[in-house]
Amino acid sequence: MSKVTFFIHYNVINYIRYNSIRQTVLNNKEIAYRVCGLKGLKLWRHICKSIYSIKGTVEDYFLFNFFDKTDEEIKQYTTYGRYIDFFKKLGSDRYAELFSDKALFYKNYKHMLNREIIDLRHASFNEFNNFCKNNKTMVVKPAHGSSGYKISKICVDDYQSTKVLMDELIDKKCYICEQLIIQHEDMAKFHDKSINTLRVITTNINGKYSIWGVYIRIGKGDGIADNLGSGGLTATVDINTGKIITPAVTKVYGEKYEKHPISGVKILGFKIPHFDMVKEKCIQYAKEIPDVPFIGWDIAITPDGICVVEANATPLYDITQLSLNKGNFPYHQNILQSLGKAI
Repeated sequence: MSKVTFFIHYNVINYIRYNSIRQTVLNNKEIAYRVCGLKGLKLWRHICKSIYSIKGTVEDYFLFNFFDKTDEEIKQYTTYGRYIDFFKKLGSDRYAELFSDKALFYKNYKHMLNREIIDLRHASFNEFNNFCKNNKTMVVKPAHGSSGYKISKICVDDYQSTKVLMDELIDKKCYICEQLIIQHEDMAKFHDKSINTLRVITTNINGKYSIWGVYIRIGKGDGIADNLGSGGLTATVDINTGKIITPAVTKVYGEKYEKHPISGVKILGFKIPHFDMVKEKCIQYAKEIPDVPFIGWDIAITPDGICVVEANATPLYDITQLSLNKGNFPYHQNILQSLGKAI
């Protein structure tokens, strides 16, 4: 897709079609004005100038605070359009179904999960009833989805019967039911309502496996999801030491936290439990899927080890750039060059 086509489709047409994009502008234009003094047509000119050549979107402009960056800094960012191009050139889109359908991934890689999971699209009532006997509290979610969409924790005893519960979940298309993960007590201290996970990104470049980045995600509100899209926090973890090396940030400009805003637990400098195991297992698991060169693993830390929450062949580009406040597009270019792909 050319820059012109991308710009018209993802910015002009989608701005007209989707109220959420217009709302993004309305919610952030005053922040941009306070920071750089741009408003009205001057702000729109700067948005268009900043995002056109790098296949960016209006959301990218405000997500990465381009109004507070130089032209050279902006060029270093992986934007939405660059993100699509990168994974298409990697060929990761061929494996989208394996990762996007949670039940399919669970079925193929059950040993990575360390918990019981049932798929209501294929389970009988007796199977679900037995699952409920063993899991009075469970996590339910759609088979497809991201950013914590429609994930909730439910208690079986709150329903008149397991049949009523099963019918309701099927009606809501929340087909995946999971045994509740018990997280490490030190991870729970940040925000005990959510499972606070790591996003670990592994790469396979010409048969050489490595960990590119590790990022912690921490919940902040009443929901159980820790995703940025659900209002959560993220920070960068040092790959060598397992310590958090940046303040945690959200998608809101200027929000930085060295301590959790609700619990008060210190984030900056915290050392991830079982971190050596995290790295060892993620490399081991990546080697089991050698055809996928770039995988984002969502890892929960348990009292005695780790478990995979889910994996992504196209891990989102926001979390890898937000807490460090700089772009990683040159790194994506280097990966494609190493694989002999055209940039």
